Amino acid sequence: MSESASQQSSGFGENINENEGSSKPKAYEIELDDKTKYHIKIGVSKYKQLKLQVREQSEFQTVYQAKFKYEELLEIDRFFGVFETMEAVVDEIDNLFVRNKVTISNDINNNIYMDLTISINNKERIVHLKLIKKGTEQTEALNNLIKLVSTQTKKLDNLQNENDLLKKEIGKLNVKIKNMGGEEEENEDDESEEDEESQKKKKKKKKKIKKVEESEDDSDNEDKNKKKKEDENIGEFIYEEFLDSTKIIKEKKEIDIVLDKIRIIFHNSYKNFVNLKLLYSASKDGDSAEIFHSLCDGKAPLVVLIKTTKNVIFGGYTEAPYSFSKKRVGNKDDNAFIFSINKMKTYDVEKGTNATCSFKDYGPVFYGYEYCNIYLFGDFFNDEGNVAKKGDRYNTTEDFEINNGEQKFLVKELEVFQVFYKETK
Repeated sequence: MSESASQQSSGFGENINENEGSSKPKAYEIELDDKTKYHIKIGVSKYKQLKLQVREQSEFQTVYQAKFKYEELLEIDRFFGVFETMEAVVDEIDNLFVRNKVTISNDINNNIYMDLTISINNKERIVHLKLIKKGTEQTEALNNLIKLVSTQTKKLDNLQNENDLLKKEIGKLNVKIKNMGGEEEENEDDESEEDEESQKKKKKKKKKIKKVEESEDDSDNEDKNKKKKEDENIGEFIYEEFLDSTKIIKEKKEIDIVLDKIRIIFHNSYKNFVNLKLLYSASKDGDSAEIFHSLCDGKAPLVVLIKTTKNVIFGGYTEAPYSFSKKRVGNKDDNAFIFSINKMKTYDVEKGTNATCSFKDYGPVFYGYEYCNIYLFGDFFNDEGNVAKKGDRYNTTEDFEINNGEQKFLVKELEVFQVFYKETK
């Protein structure tokens, strides 16, 4: 259900005193389908947050309200990143009201959404700012608390399991120490009945045996610690956890085409695929080449996922790590491939050629210098990337095939995952 919002009411903003904000709040009148009229106020709180209030006209009581931090606005839509202050955000929303680019909608939970119709690169899209009905904040806070308690309980269970395993290991060590002590006592009794020279030989032999056992114990402990560390970092691949970590992939079948290809590569290399771990997200970490390199350099294998502003999804896989190089450096990798999620296809690299390129001003690049199958430069959200014509290092058959026939694209989201595996030999 959608309702229209009228232009700012004359004098309304002047009649309401509000000292919280560092700028004067804006006020508007909105009318719902049933002719009920409300007033909406937009301003900046004393904590420099965007403050929204919807009030009943008759008694001027707040019905819906919300406050957004700057970071929360960026999570909702990167459009807000162009504003340096909250006052500038308020001015832009005021401009949208004046141009009738704001609508009001509600949902079954009695929440209300202020829908801002913004224009980026000459294309319009809707940004939803959620306002909660007054009186329901306690319920929402309780739900958040339940989630937090559930998470902490799970952590405590994991700690208890680790504690139980540690107790078992200590028990085994105590038994081993006890047995070793008993053997030493028996040997000492035997030695007292033998001559002095024989005792010396046995003592030397005992020292050698003990040294070997200690060396074996150290080696076993080192292997156990290494395996435990690997298990902690790698874990077990769970689709639900992966889907929770990505904003690009929505269904299991979309990533299966990539995972199946990796499993084949690993099988031929005596490895077992285990897990994907998110290293970098442009929307969370920042959309620059410098941040990408700081989080991803030296780590491999990698899966790169790209979603364009036209909702085309593609990416690549490489076992050659990227580096923060001052000169463009080509990286050979015969196992590299690129893929199209929309077409559900993968494309192998030409063997013996450069599969990727490292450079401090580049993001993830598949192939080299001029004819790149996937190329990202500088600020990924603002700079147009491009894709290659057919046959440029990867066995595509059509021009710009992975980008649905278009050469250039703007990034909507970029994610890089590290691939973990276990040796099977």
